[in-house]
Amino acid sequence: MKGPYNWLNFNHDPEDLFLENQILMNDISNLLKAPAPARNIALDKHLVKDLTRVVHGSNLIESAGSNFDVTSKYCSKVFQGEPITEEITKVGVREVFQHARALSFIIDGIVIHEKPLTESIILETHKILTYKVDSAGGDKYTEYGGIYRTVHVGAGLTPFAAPENVPAEMRAMIAEYNRDINAADLAGHLDPYMLAAKYCHKFVNIHPFVDGNGRTCRLILNAILLAYAGVVVPLGETEFDREIYLSVACRASEAQQNWDPEDTEENEYQPAPWSELPYLVLMVANRSLKNTKTALT
Repeated sequence: MKGPYNWLNFNHDPEDLFLENQILMNDISNLLKAPAPARNIALDKHLVKDLTRVVHGSNLIESAGSNFDVTSKYCSKVFQGEPITEEITKVGVREVFQHARALSFIIDGIVIHEKPLTESIILETHKILTYKVDSAGGDKYTEYGGIYRTVHVGAGLTPFAAPENVPAEMRAMIAEYNRDINAADLAGHLDPYMLAAKYCHKFVNIHPFVDGNGRTCRLILNAILLAYAGVVVPLGETEFDREIYLSVACRASEAQQNWDPEDTEENEYQPAPWSELPYLVLMVANRSLKNTKTALT
């Protein structure tokens, strides 16, 4: 799939960044072809670090989780398959642990086992994410984890899907995702940044759960990116990065209110509501790919 990037609020031409990312991915691929056990160890360590940063940044966006040292401790254990022996009683630590487990689960399904994105994968990812974490509104985790909401929700002046429409909208989203994948297969090319951003945006603007939608949308985004671009993007790692991400997401949700997907004539002249997010993803991916190449050389 492809589509125009909305980069009015940024500085660099996305085509230049896209090309640079392609070159970086080729360089990384060539480095990994050469037999070097030390390089494989370096890659494993770097991936654990990147996944940890994904969890930490995503939690910071939602004012959840814990500091980076605590996040690193628990993420390292989860991503390296080490058991957690102590009882986790602090909410922030539990949020870190479950976030890492949810990320591990969705990557295992979509990336390692190459499963298609499905409702059941999303529901289970959310259930893992929210296990033993009650919602901000006081809902018990057993009442909302992996369960579509039955109440109306909104963010500011932005209303999300009515609860009775959530199941149908989720089915439609999954069907559209699979159509995009099939179309890309037929065309012989795919823009992974646009694909990941589109379905991150679509998911969070359905807002199917009572809580945890933001973190889940970024889990979906990073699983798609890792599957099709071999990279993850840690969003929201600093207050500055957090504000940029939230500004982009807010503008996208506002644009969604006036977007009619059936109005093909009008849509020829205006960017899709999600068209700014792929630029941000592309930009952060550029940093991540540079760091990966450095770690391997």
